[in-house]
Amino acid sequence: MPPVLCGTYLVDDAMVEELHLARRGEHASNLGALLALKFARDAGVNAYIVDPVTADEWQDCARLSGSPLIERSPIGHVLNTRAVARRYAKEAGRQYETMRLIVAHMAADYGIGASRRAADRQQHD
Repeated sequence: MPPVLCGTYLVDDAMVEELHLARRGEHASNLGALLALKFARDAGVNAYIVDPVTADEWQDCARLSGSPLIERSPIGHVLNTRAVARRYAKEAGRQYETMRLIVAHMAADYGIGASRRAADRQQHD
């Protein structure tokens, strides 16, 4: 999918076509929306996805790669890293929105992301 903001998205025919084209690469997460749509149609309800891997809420500085010829792409496991960060905040007895965290997703692929506090986002956006 193209870069989008974090959030919840209705799975529709346009999304399915985009996922089939796989312009940003093949990934197991591309199957999630397709499977959700199949089950949802069988049940007569809508299908949704949340925080897709192409969610883009990066700051400009996060796009720097070390070469002016290469821009980093905002692809990562946002749903997982946000869930882990929220779980950690709860276990620490703090609110996720007040914390700055670095979260590593380590599986068949990997990613490391930084989370800004809500106050920081308001000051710099």
